[in-house]
Amino acid sequence: MKQDNVQKKVGDVMGGKVLDLPEFRIYDQGKAEGSELKLIQMICRKMEKGKTIAIIAEELEEKEDEIKKIYDIALKYAPNYDSEQIYAELNKDKVSSN
Repeated sequence: MKQDNVQKKVGDVMGGKVLDLPEFRIYDQGKAEGSELKLIQMICRKMEKGKTIAIIAEELEEKEDEIKKIYDIALKYAPNYDSEQIYAELNKDKVSSN
């Protein structure tokens, strides 16, 4: 019973804005960027082995159209794939639209 009262008071005081802090948004953005960079790196390793888009998509359990976007950009950087440059090119439209 006491715990319910404490939770209500914290919720009333905080106004439900605890998770809407800029630090959390930056963390989430960084986490998403890291995941995308990891995917790019995995795709590049598979490209180095000569695997096709369809095989890469199946092995990584991703949609072929998503793999193709990265694959097409990564081809420009072959054989020295630079995941940071591939990421930047892949996301340049997102940055310019904000």
